Amino acid sequence: ASPVMLRVIARKGMVDEGRAKLSLRRASDGLAEATPTVETWVLRVVLGVAALLATVITIQAKDVRRDLATARERAYSMPEGLLVPLWEAESLEFDTVTLGETDEQGQVYFIYSAQCPYSERTIPAWRAIAEEFGAVAGVRILGVALDSLHLARTYHRAHDLNYESVALPDPRAKNAYRFHVIPQTLVLDREGRVVRSRPGLLEPGPALDSIAEAIRDVTSLDPGM
Repeated sequence: ASPVMLRVIARKGMVDEGRAKLSLRRASDGLAEATPTVETWVLRVVLGVAALLATVITIQAKDVRRDLATARERAYSMPEGLLVPLWEAESLEFDTVTLGETDEQGQVYFIYSAQCPYSERTIPAWRAIAEEFGAVAGVRILGVALDSLHLARTYHRAHDLNYESVALPDPRAKNAYRFHVIPQTLVLDREGRVVRSRPGLLEPGPALDSIAEAIRDVTSLDPGM
């Protein structure tokens, strides 16, 4: 072969060798990218543990909030089974009504204040209860206003309440009955013991259904009635 031909062949061989080295380097780089390093695995483990801890903390926070809500409800309402104290209140007709004196019938108390907006928002639910059970034998429905008699009468007439009400302005009675959260709905059995206590706003739903169920239990009514 001529010298020129030999140089061409040598140059071609160098180019092929360079291309081969380049391909090998690219393949090596790709393998390095596809194979996680120790640092990558450690980072993934750390992120996984962090995500798990965040989930656990979220669940625990929900449990704590639920426990606090339960503790708050127990502190500000009368526990089920408790025999309520007797306390005299004044009806809107100036008669004396003794709270806790059941006369062998269940009682439902709607505790409210004329100055409480949540009490006003609860009126539709209380009105529905009074419409369903107001004429039922064996249960008495009574609104208990933690206001003066004058204010209680004005409020009762302004909202055209379909249940009788009494005024209970004495702060000692408020403490005795744990009426620290209003509005509040209280169901007593025929002996004057708490069957169901629901502090706070009452709206259609499970809470209202629970009150209705308690009243049926007190009056021994069939749910279909």
